[in-house]
Amino acid sequence: MKGTSYPSRHPLRVSLENAQEAHATLAPNHMVRYRILTERFENLVSLVAAYYDGATFVHGEGSWKGQTERSTAIEVIGTPSDRERILSLARWIREVNNQESVFVEVSIVELVKVEGK
Repeated sequence: MKGTSYPSRHPLRVSLENAQEAHATLAPNHMVRYRILTERFENLVSLVAAYYDGATFVHGEGSWKGQTERSTAIEVIGTPSDRERILSLARWIREVNNQESVFVEVSIVELVKVEGK
């Protein structure tokens, strides 16, 4: 991923650059799920807490360059306007933990609130 740049009309680049505009057309119950994919480190909860009050941490195993490693997907539900903040957090996680790369997945999701009686 290092050094990756997308052509100006690439669908991913267009969708990320137009995130604010896209949000205006989302249904009220639609949000953006940001998923930071990283190697698992003990400091992840405290790093994320500096940026967000809540997040979900999904732990598993992954592989990088043919080697198995402990991995974590950090999920944050937000709006397209959170994009730069999420990317800043991902860069910080990468730098603090001396990683070659960290990935951020962005998807539109529909939220359904399930409440008690």
